[in-house]
Amino acid sequence: MNSNEVPEIVIEQNRTKTILSLVYVFPILLMGVLGTSQLKNSMLMGVAGIIILVLLTPTYFRVLKQSFSDKPLLKVNQEGIAGWGKIFEWKEIEKVALRRDWGAVFLTVYVHNNGRMRKYNINAKNLNGSATELIKQIGVLKSKYQ
Repeated sequence: MNSNEVPEIVIEQNRTKTILSLVYVFPILLMGVLGTSQLKNSMLMGVAGIIILVLLTPTYFRVLKQSFSDKPLLKVNQEGIAGWGKIFEWKEIEKVALRRDWGAVFLTVYVHNNGRMRKYNINAKNLNGSATELIKQIGVLKSKYQ
């Protein structure tokens, strides 16, 4: 392997930050449970509790499960990018970029899928290492193998 060649990139999650985020969100889930239990007394509290539970619970438990998994968030190699339970070949990937949304920064992979552009995100704060450096390394692999 020469000095310009980038080996397979394995992007691990920062478990400490992920678990800390889960700890911060847990009280909000409890508020949803308490609000739902007040449905008989207050329709507004009950509906707010249901909305909180419907919106947050699936994501919360997916992230919780992921935080105890030994699988990396992404694997990038000559074949493409593997993550989110899928494998994207380089020809399907439009670009990889940092994207700011609601004050958070995401590593976003833009993929052509059935004639549509789809975005797959990973919160940059949950990554081990610099997201900017990862994007540079992914760009090198993409240009090399596309």
